Amino acid sequence: MVPKHTRTFGFPKAERLISAREIETLFRENESFFSYPFKCIYTVTPAPVPSLQVLVSVGKKYHKRAVRRNKVRRRGKEAFRLNKRIFYDACTTGRVQAIFIYIGKQEEDFRTIENGIQKALHTLAATVSAGDDFPASAAD
Repeated sequence: MVPKHTRTFGFPKAERLISAREIETLFRENESFFSYPFKCIYTVTPAPVPSLQVLVSVGKKYHKRAVRRNKVRRRGKEAFRLNKRIFYDACTTGRVQAIFIYIGKQEEDFRTIENGIQKALHTLAATVSAGDDFPASAAD
């Protein structure tokens, strides 16, 4: 059964990573990889139905103005919203929480940001699919 929120191009609250406790845990106990212009920090836990929670972050170090940070963050969220099917089509189980941290020093165009998100979603899907051999008790 495919979750209802994966059938649309929306970005519902269920797919947003907003819990401060979960974000803190994610930074402490994580795995990561780079997919320019993003660094992806993620955790994978067993679940019977695939789910993905995402946070897009842009630091102040290179993007001092909030207008620029918000623009890049909106582009990242839009790229995720349009391409999340890459993850859901490739995975049958597993719960993934991911933070996409923008590491580019320049404000990139949408196409570059979208390519980075697509590569990251392919990598996440491959990681979860490789770990599909969760113990039966862990998935409950």
